[in-house]
Amino acid sequence: MAINVQNIRNFAVAGHTGCGKTSLCDLILFKSGAVDRCGSVDQKNSISDYTLDEQEKLSSIYAAPLNCKWNDNHFFFVDTPGYGEFIGEVVAPIHCSDAVLIVLDGVKGIEVGSSRAWKLAKENEIPRFIFINRLDREMADFEKVMAQLQDVYGANLCIPITLPVGKENNLKSVINILKGKDIPADIAHEAGKYKEKIMDTIAESDEELMVRYLDGQELSEEEISKGLHKAIMEGKLVPVFAGSVAKDIGIVELMNGIVNLFPNPLSRKEIKLADGSKHDISAEGPGIALVFKTIIDPFIGQFSIFRVFSGKISSDSEAFNTSIGEKERLGSIVLLNGKNQSPIPELVPGFIGAVTKLKNTHISNTLVSGNLKIQLQHIKFPAPVMSYAIMPSKSGDEDKISQGLAKICDSDYTVKSERHVETREMLLSSMG
Repeated sequence: MAINVQNIRNFAVAGHTGCGKTSLCDLILFKSGAVDRCGSVDQKNSISDYTLDEQEKLSSIYAAPLNCKWNDNHFFFVDTPGYGEFIGEVVAPIHCSDAVLIVLDGVKGIEVGSSRAWKLAKENEIPRFIFINRLDREMADFEKVMAQLQDVYGANLCIPITLPVGKENNLKSVINILKGKDIPADIAHEAGKYKEKIMDTIAESDEELMVRYLDGQELSEEEISKGLHKAIMEGKLVPVFAGSVAKDIGIVELMNGIVNLFPNPLSRKEIKLADGSKHDISAEGPGIALVFKTIIDPFIGQFSIFRVFSGKISSDSEAFNTSIGEKERLGSIVLLNGKNQSPIPELVPGFIGAVTKLKNTHISNTLVSGNLKIQLQHIKFPAPVMSYAIMPSKSGDEDKISQGLAKICDSDYTVKSERHVETREMLLSSMG
């Protein structure tokens, strides 16, 4: 069955630790029918946080690729950790995404992790979207968080698409201000104010629309949609959604917003290359993909996870690693939902796939299925901020430690291991 790339949405879910990112991802998977039971971080059965370390800490440590279908569309998204020590697990997925969904706590508002996600999205020149979660909590205040967003990022940049009906324990639902139906009287003025801001931004995206809008002419739904997408892609509008994962309020509206407002993989039209030039994106032709994560599994070895940017890549085929100039044999390619795998014969732009036992392919390497000799822009990881001297507990274990550290460094590029020339100590450097 042919896959329509226009119906694919690829995005990263990011934000500060504890804001509800993983719970949101679990609920999206459940509501889409991708899983039969909604995972829970607290009950240690989350689809995303499936490792023993994450279950013990009740917090995300690793980036987890996920996928599901929703209303004839296919979502490929990555749940990322919020702690600064695991920044490498945020940098790489955002580098390979078409958009970033930043989750905020409705009580705490903007935090370090959310600011970091905003900065990374801006550096990668991809659209940002915001979901204000936990609006059912005591002291949650949507308007206060909105005021904070507009104060920090600009009064006309972050604008709500959905508004909460009710507050704290009385949160009942959300309404879409663009549709303008069944809006309660107590928030009608607020909804009208925000809708006017959105329409102003849409009109400013096109000179002809601006003239018609100022003349008082009504814009068609198609014109509104086109202007909205243009403003989002140009970074002139950051849509904000409201809701509560715990009460399952505003999630369907968010998922429909992902379909209607998030870009498809062909929207950016070009991808940046390592030499600074650009290459056209196409749904057809040779496949071009970037490896953004590797997992070292004790049973199956190296597990390489990559995002397809252009063309098609097939299972049981040959690919060329242009970063090192070597051929690789691709075996069975799988789609991931946490630790769950499902084989797929072919991948198109926007897909996130995984393959095992590549000979010499690492993070930030480019894989090409045809004869193209191009390298995609490399992922820029931050340098480690602290170093420790380490030594074996018993003599003769130096080689074992070196091999173990090499595997860790190969799966996390913010971790470095080296022997100090002067002191001859083995140094382990990381983010924390």
